[in-house]
Amino acid sequence: MEDLIRFSRLGEISAASDLHITNLIIAGNFTEKEMDALRENAKKFPAMQISLCKILAKPDAKELSRFRNKADYIAVDGRSLQLNKFACSTKGVDFLLQPLDSGKLYFDISLARMASQNNVKIAFLFSEFLNCSGTRQALLMKNAATVSRIARRGHAHQLMFSGANDNWEMRLPEDLGIFMGCLA
Repeated sequence: MEDLIRFSRLGEISAASDLHITNLIIAGNFTEKEMDALRENAKKFPAMQISLCKILAKPDAKELSRFRNKADYIAVDGRSLQLNKFACSTKGVDFLLQPLDSGKLYFDISLARMASQNNVKIAFLFSEFLNCSGTRQALLMKNAATVSRIARRGHAHQLMFSGANDNWEMRLPEDLGIFMGCLA
């Protein structure tokens, strides 16, 4: 099973093996030096397949091409319509992370179709739901269900990752699958 996390303290990934996670994707807005250091540290965990994911925080094709061969995956943080358009229309992007918030939707059927054509996976991050409460959590759930429905109509592939910021936010892959089913 595989999971994407957003912390790079490899000493804390012991929870991953307890949760039966064999493939771990460490995601962040890393520099090339940070990626090299992480790859070197990942060798200390031979039982775990560790991949690196560069998160692009702005629509920058030059940065995408520079990291395409450095990182195992490229993701775009989907916090705006401009970032979502860039991610869905650009070949070479693997994941569009959390294309929503508790406010407006930044995702529509045309973006879903572009994501499907360019093989961009729509990734929901469980930690976003975990770290909010009340009205914000209810709106986030509503918007996530709407984005999931739009993605299905546009035939875009969807994933659920823990998106953990520390080892306590990691979850069993089966639990994430159940939560993804709740969005359907």
